[in-house]
Amino acid sequence: EFCHLCGLEPPVKLDKRHKERLMALPFRKAIELVLPMLRQKVLVTTRDQRSYAAFLRLCEACGDASGGTDMGNSHSGQRSAFKMLAAMNCRRLLIMMQRTLLRERPTAHAAAEELTQLLLATA
Repeated sequence: EFCHLCGLEPPVKLDKRHKERLMALPFRKAIELVLPMLRQKVLVTTRDQRSYAAFLRLCEACGDASGGTDMGNSHSGQRSAFKMLAAMNCRRLLIMMQRTLLRERPTAHAAAEELTQLLLATA
């Protein structure tokens, strides 16, 4: 679930249109869309408490006090991006976050990198 080696199909990536839609959202809305999915994938990927603690630090660095549990309002306007994000594995989702949403947020970017490294170590 974490990396591409776990399945036979290549990992799903967002295309240019999906990335543009995600980047056009206010940061808060994008995080409300991504963090609950990432939380679910982290819980499925590992039971390691350090990884979950790193995920909570990422949520905190992104300004999400719910720990990724709040799905916010309906995401019907972003339905296709939502489906693509749901199809991505945990590693791809983290990489996408680092390259797009967290580029201008060094604390959150570092927290995402820490989570990535912990998940790689437990995979």
